[in-house]
Amino acid sequence: MTPSGVPAVESVPLPDSSVGRALQAYLTSFNSGYRSAHQAYIENHLTPDALRGQTVDQRASSDASFFHWTRGLRVTHIEQSDDLKILAHLQSVLTDEWFRVQIELSAGQPDLLTILSLKPENRPAILDRCAAADDTELISRLNDLLGRLTTADQFSGVVWITHDGQTIFQNTYGFASLPFRAPNQLDTKFNIASTTKMFTAVAISQLAEQGKLDFDDLLSKHLPDYSSEVANRVTLHQLLTHTSGLGEYFNARFEAARVRLRRVSDFVPLFIDDPLAFEPGSRWSYSNAGYILLGLVIERITGQDYYEAVRERVFRLAGMPDTDFYEMDSPTPNLAIGYTNFGLDDHFDPERRRNNLFLHVVKGGPAGGAFSTAPDLHNFAKALTENRLLSPSYTEKLMEGKVAIGSGGDMQYAYGLIVSTVDGKRIIGHSGTFPGIGARPDLYLDHGYTVVLLSNYDPHITQAVGNKLREWIAGR
Repeated sequence: MTPSGVPAVESVPLPDSSVGRALQAYLTSFNSGYRSAHQAYIENHLTPDALRGQTVDQRASSDASFFHWTRGLRVTHIEQSDDLKILAHLQSVLTDEWFRVQIELSAGQPDLLTILSLKPENRPAILDRCAAADDTELISRLNDLLGRLTTADQFSGVVWITHDGQTIFQNTYGFASLPFRAPNQLDTKFNIASTTKMFTAVAISQLAEQGKLDFDDLLSKHLPDYSSEVANRVTLHQLLTHTSGLGEYFNARFEAARVRLRRVSDFVPLFIDDPLAFEPGSRWSYSNAGYILLGLVIERITGQDYYEAVRERVFRLAGMPDTDFYEMDSPTPNLAIGYTNFGLDDHFDPERRRNNLFLHVVKGGPAGGAFSTAPDLHNFAKALTENRLLSPSYTEKLMEGKVAIGSGGDMQYAYGLIVSTVDGKRIIGHSGTFPGIGARPDLYLDHGYTVVLLSNYDPHITQAVGNKLREWIAGR
């Protein structure tokens, strides 16, 4: 049986060919869990093309973290195989996740890989559809999965699920403070990283509903003193949907200024001189900088600082008393400290967990870094779907998918929300990921479920659990 409580798909033999042996060699090296041996394999068998810009050390670190979370991979189906190329479906040992691997060999040197692509995927189409589970089966599968994960010390946090407004599952795991062995509780405050963008988008949409802005306004209308090269070309809609051409602010300036970032305006010097990466509106590219500017727009229009505006317009209206932007150098009761296996140099160490206090901001902002609880996020979901934060028409504008993201065609970015469609039924939410932070609220609009996953460990497992729940609930 797999951690999900569903019978494992059996491994299949690989072709007795050069490419079959190459895939076997890679998996044997990966599944050994020995980084030094796997790094030697990478150095000897992956070409620069296969490394895709990574160094050997970076690829070995990435694979080490991947093995740590999956505890190994098994081949379940061969999709295509010839002399130099193989496509196969894999399943992880610990989490039952699905992956698709592609390997291509050098024609002249069959022991060298020119392509090694390993990507997550939904349940392969070659398998029968996974039937949607009823609540009893869902809880059984989830208990089995989380039991395996906590035994392996891979999950720490809170899981809370409601169906048609009734709680069907809630439990806590691990510790909010490892040194003090203080357990996580249902109302423990977790950093939710980019899940915060939902709140920023709601506040902007409220101002639009009040006639104080239009989504198609140029940024210059509300921030005339901002860089004209950006402000005269970028609209609020493009900022909300990550189609502005703006990028990130996690750079050298961020590292130097980290402890001084306490107001929204403090973030602006980190990226104000950066040129647009592409013509606004021409494509999608995730941008934290864009949401900082939306926070400034909220401040300019309301006359309040962003934090008070969001407290008043979102948190208080939705009934979220334990959601706020806490300063990490001040004591806050019942706050979970994040723990990560990644160091300051982004090096993964499976043997050591560090707190993430020196990796994240001292105080979050419009792009991410609020703290919230499972009850508060359930209250937010209820307030949103009951149209208590916005009118029905503006709630729909907020939740309507605007631009396709990913390659599958079933995901779109709305305003501060990601919309997934499975058999015509919508699931909305916005995950938050960072070293030592995993947040995954999912609102199954047409299935009647609300799922809140919060973790103070690295985010891969939170996302894996969320994906398995989606498979079980939506039956895909």
